[in-house]
Amino acid sequence: MEMNAAAIHWKRSVKEAKMRYMTLVSDGDGKTHQHLNEIKVYGKNVIIMKEECINHDAKRVGNDLRNVVQDWKKKGVTLGGKKRGSLKDESIKKLQIFLSKSNN
Repeated sequence: MEMNAAAIHWKRSVKEAKMRYMTLVSDGDGKTHQHLNEIKVYGKNVIIMKEECINHDAKRVGNDLRNVVQDWKKKGVTLGGKKRGSLKDESIKKLQIFLSKSNN
């Protein structure tokens, strides 16, 4: 559904706005990007580039780190203690902010 809607939108951009989108900002799912290049929405010589959204990456890293802390907690190992350098929620949030701002 999303792929077909994107194809309609991208084709319409040439007719209605006299412009072409050359880069797709993605949340990690490459199906739409691949589909647009397969159907050659702007012709056979035009390749659409893909950029990853850094905010989605930062969110994913934060969720993954929280899951690691929970998994190890179930095994009896504490990663999120009070000691300096421990992987607590505050540290994870700082890492997410750093990651999201690192691309600016």
